[in-house]
Amino acid sequence: MPQLTDTQLVILSAAAQHEDGHAWPVPKSLKTRGAALTKTLEALAKKDLLEERPATPDTEAWREADDGRRLMLVISKAGLAALDGAPAARPSKRPNKRRPSASMEETPSGKAGTILTLLNRPKGARINELQKATGWQAHSIRAALTGLRKRGITITRSQDVGGTVYRAEAN
Repeated sequence: MPQLTDTQLVILSAAAQHEDGHAWPVPKSLKTRGAALTKTLEALAKKDLLEERPATPDTEAWREADDGRRLMLVISKAGLAALDGAPAARPSKRPNKRRPSASMEETPSGKAGTILTLLNRPKGARINELQKATGWQAHSIRAALTGLRKRGITITRSQDVGGTVYRAEAN
């Protein structure tokens, strides 16, 4: 699995949740904008985790080709596989039912979904990583973790030299 930044993981996770797999526009929760965002998206395309396709009439275009065609960015099969380390199927027509995280029947959307995506990584996540991905303060992150626990997700804490690491555990 390629090494991905938290921002790249959030972009791929959001794209995987869309029925058509589109990655543009990116989630509003991301603080990365402008040239930095463009470089992040181009890096994902260079790693073959995102690919350009002709934009559908109802989809916002990522860019225009030299010949004037509107192009959109979509998650590739490799991008889906990079999210969970194994080949993955395309999302089903049923929203939020593609890949249950931990023991959940439905994947939360928005920033809670972003947090859960990071907690599902093998290395888990630290509070500061979750803050960077969501733009929230530490107390809001801890409240969101409590909310996920109330939804039936087992979240474990462990200590290492860098501090506390949180992970979502499959039940």
